[in-house]
Amino acid sequence: MHPAATAVHLHIYNIAELYGLPFLEGIISVLARFEPLTSQRVQVYFERFIVGLRQWLNYYSPSQFIPQLHRRQPLLALDVPLNSNAQQGWLDITYLDEDLRIARGNEGSLFVLTRI
Repeated sequence: MHPAATAVHLHIYNIAELYGLPFLEGIISVLARFEPLTSQRVQVYFERFIVGLRQWLNYYSPSQFIPQLHRRQPLLALDVPLNSNAQQGWLDITYLDEDLRIARGNEGSLFVLTRI
């Protein structure tokens, strides 16, 4: 990157909704930012890990919860800040179109993402 260039940082919100026993339904969430390195590779910096019960978090949907994550609001949950310098990886985009993205992670992960 040219020294005068401005790096673009975007955010990723990965939210897994856990269902089961009533009142024990929860979420696991990871907040990360990413920086495009090339047209096919992005660097990922993990910043926050959250585990909690849906009712304690007042969680209803990702669209309602993401603004809370972005504002860094304190949450009634296991909320662990991550050292993004130590907790990082990369993704290589191997296929991309309007509805589908296939990517490979630095630890051998394979991601197949579809647009909803």
